[in-house]
Amino acid sequence: MVARALMLRPRLIVADEPVSMVDASQGASILDNIKTLKDAHGISVIYITHDLATAYQVSDFVMVLQKGRVVEAGGPEDVIRKPRHPYTRLLVDSIPWPDPERPWADVSRLASDLAALAASEAAPPVLHPDGSGVELAT
Repeated sequence: MVARALMLRPRLIVADEPVSMVDASQGASILDNIKTLKDAHGISVIYITHDLATAYQVSDFVMVLQKGRVVEAGGPEDVIRKPRHPYTRLLVDSIPWPDPERPWADVSRLASDLAALAASEAAPPVLHPDGSGVELAT
């Protein structure tokens, strides 16, 4: 199926949760193939996922959506390593980092963040037309 799709020489592939429900070795192979499609063949990929760890591996630009609105956008280093929006921080805090010395996130803080996000009706952010980034809603 993938080979047939690639025969059409697409410029864009939409990959919706491509590594969910597969084991780690298959997921790694899929991520490698996505990187190859991007880097070697110049195919753009819209990578849709809840898994910020895999998004970090394959993305040049990350957009975090909450309730259908962009709440944060930028390079993966900025968005995932230095999240500014509470929802992005919540997602990042849920990543199981492979450091046994690092404690799990403070559950009480996560619960309060979830409650605040559920009650939030903040205005959507403004995406700059020149692609320079996003002005976050506060």
